Amino acid sequence: MSWDSAISDTFGVGKLALKIYQACDKASDDFQDTARLCLGIYVAVEQAQRSLPKPRSEASRVDRRNYASLATITSSCRTTLSLLEQRLRKYPSLGTAAPRTRDTIGYGLRTMMSDDLKDLQVQLNGQLQALNVFLVGLQGETLGGIVRRLDEITARMPSTLAGTDDTKSRAEIDSNLSSICEELAEHQAQSQVSSGSSGYAEASMKRALDEKRRKLQTTLDLHPDLCQSMRLLNAAEQSKLKPPGQTIHYSPKDEHLNSLPEGWQRITTSDASYQYQYLLTAKPIRTKIYTLEEPFGRTLDVDLDPLPEGWLESATSRGSYFYHPASGATQFERPSVTIVCDFEDHVVGFVSSTGLPLDLTDIPSLELARALYCDFGPPEVDIAASLPMGWYWSRDEAGRPLYTGPGIESTVHPAYFDPASRDTLSTGLRNGWEPRLDNWGQVFWVCHDQRMAQRTSPTRPEMQKT
Repeated sequence: MSWDSAISDTFGVGKLALKIYQACDKASDDFQDTARLCLGIYVAVEQAQRSLPKPRSEASRVDRRNYASLATITSSCRTTLSLLEQRLRKYPSLGTAAPRTRDTIGYGLRTMMSDDLKDLQVQLNGQLQALNVFLVGLQGETLGGIVRRLDEITARMPSTLAGTDDTKSRAEIDSNLSSICEELAEHQAQSQVSSGSSGYAEASMKRALDEKRRKLQTTLDLHPDLCQSMRLLNAAEQSKLKPPGQTIHYSPKDEHLNSLPEGWQRITTSDASYQYQYLLTAKPIRTKIYTLEEPFGRTLDVDLDPLPEGWLESATSRGSYFYHPASGATQFERPSVTIVCDFEDHVVGFVSSTGLPLDLTDIPSLELARALYCDFGPPEVDIAASLPMGWYWSRDEAGRPLYTGPGIESTVHPAYFDPASRDTLSTGLRNGWEPRLDNWGQVFWVCHDQRMAQRTSPTRPEMQKT
């Protein structure tokens, strides 16, 4: 690939990101998250284009290295953006406010679509961070180059000034100093645009914080049945949340450790993240993925003020709108960028009265909150429909579900058992063994004879030999 074509491909990524942003901006929350990432990539690529010197065949080694680094990052961006564009082209209504049923089914079930989209979002987020790191380093190089030029001029000044008649040298120094002052002013302006909250007016930050609080409060108000159990969570409180670990231990009687409603459990998706799933359906329904340290993160969408290069604002009788003549894009929302906000009073999400963070904008998480704090009692219809052949259920003296199957009577629904355990349950448990659920809905086993607890089912073949 030639030098010119490589540069052209690099900046073409920004246009592709803007195109996908326009396609997704009016869609559901998941697609709007994708739209914001695409807009961030567009802004970052445009900023890189302004920061780098104009491409030329005799570019310096440093400039070529910087363009090569940018090309590597944007090449990865292009791959991810192209995958997203292919999905939107095949199922065009997915990125709109009213996706068609056939497109949703064609793309996959809700859980599959959500997971697929989250994978692309994770990639886009990593690529946007790489672009931001590149811009910070680029600004450092620019400032370093200015300082070196200033040192060179300063070193020449004594010998030049000694010859008072050398007006040509004096004029050259004045010209160079003037050029350096202009570069410093431009560098300072670019730094303000790219450096976190310092690039945004205080009023813009306050508006962004207030708008996020308002939206989250409106979401909570839409569910009055949860207002007594759920409240807004700010960044300072989130940093102090310490969810309990998974607990198993032997007890002579069932303590019903599981703190989640019937059919729910929390599963780990990585060393630093988790999600909840509901098992009493044909296919498990999963919530969004939460991180252990910051379940909601600390990102904030801030309106870009001034507007990014190429964007214009126009007023009509219905209010202002924004357009980008080069691409033909128009929108009523002011272009914004996503930043990490460290303000302690920054409202990030929701938390229950028991300290459990749950995102009420995520439908499965909302259903979990309702099951926890509103819909008390087991979901009878789901239980009856989800039991395997040969199983039935009743209630114990306390009104809790009791499940009976081939060779086993259990307080644990068979959907909780892993496939290996479920396949061998027909042989029955050895005397004294009983399944239970820990505080996050994961199965463990107790042996009353040996007064011990373990994760592995005693019906597993390797356990039968011991």
